[in-house]
Amino acid sequence: MDQLAEAIAERLGASSYVALPIAGHYAGWVALSGDADADPEALASLLPPGLRIALGRPAAGIDGFRRSHHEALMARRIAELSDRAPTTIGFGSVSLDALLTHDIDEARRFVADELGPLLDESEASNRLLITLEVYLEEESSFVRTGRRLGIHENTAAYRVHRAERALQRRVSERQLELRTALRLAHLLGGAE
Repeated sequence: MDQLAEAIAERLGASSYVALPIAGHYAGWVALSGDADADPEALASLLPPGLRIALGRPAAGIDGFRRSHHEALMARRIAELSDRAPTTIGFGSVSLDALLTHDIDEARRFVADELGPLLDESEASNRLLITLEVYLEEESSFVRTGRRLGIHENTAAYRVHRAERALQRRVSERQLELRTALRLAHLLGGAE
């Protein structure tokens, strides 16, 4: 692990580093120059299978050190929640997820309240959820949704309308809540 820590520090362009085992994990801190950036993707090739790196954002001083360490811990928590998390995860890419999952039980209840009837894990419900997500990403365009999913625009419209019937509301209502619930459902693997 010490050799890996040294390679990571070198890849980050660190002027110095400290690394040590803490509570079943290996923690490290690096001193970066003003122009260096902790790019998570640059580290992926260094990791052996099964290892992950969680990074806080670079910050100066003792308060910056604490904040960066706390961010790395939150990034690690998000990586542990998701089975689709990359091997290297920077806090900047998951800061919203960290905020949304601060209270996991409440996040799961939120997903259940917003998506309840579509969380039965059936193939049909999964198709509706994927269609809804793409439809919202494509700014409510059935044509672009169909194109992205490789289906006819009428099929996209049919699926969105089926989802609306299941949710008992129009997709245009509470869009922020719907988008948030879809994001959390991916992260948490549904709801309890």
